[in-house]
Amino acid sequence: MRLFIAVPVQQPGALRFLGESRRVLEATRADVKWVSAGQYHCTVRFLGEVDERRLDELRHAVTHCARATQPIDAELNGVGMFDRGRYPVVIRVDLGDASGQLAALEKRLSSDLAALGFPREKRPFHAHVTLGRARSGRNADALANAIRRLSGSMPCRLDRLTLFESTLTPEGPIYRVVEEAPFRGPFE
Repeated sequence: MRLFIAVPVQQPGALRFLGESRRVLEATRADVKWVSAGQYHCTVRFLGEVDERRLDELRHAVTHCARATQPIDAELNGVGMFDRGRYPVVIRVDLGDASGQLAALEKRLSSDLAALGFPREKRPFHAHVTLGRARSGRNADALANAIRRLSGSMPCRLDRLTLFESTLTPEGPIYRVVEEAPFRGPFE
């Protein structure tokens, strides 16, 4: 099973902000595979292919981390990109968290996963929501310019941690919730 652990973005205002940003970028007619609106999330950890027999321990890790996390008042901050040179590869909206709870959640989850034998992520954690992935360089300059011009922010409350299964299809990935645990905070 191809798995990842993420914080879903579900609030109506946040979904509107992401959708409006995407519509502006779609107008560039760049060759981008856009994420479906119902699938917006902040990946905390991509696990890749995992034996189904490990699901129980992963469910436990997700629940354990969610119980130790309070709901997070974050902010969607403008549009950016991970690029190769000057061309966008991943189009993203950064997820700001002044409280540091997202980073703390990622550290706690990484520690729990390392105890289960999953190697730690080599790249530093960068909280973001992916809007799309460029498939080619078609209209890449127009897309990069539109990304640089977009600004704005939107408050966003994050309230759960989810273990997803991702099935890749030619039309795009299909996500299935394997486990979902609400944030409860250390006080409950």
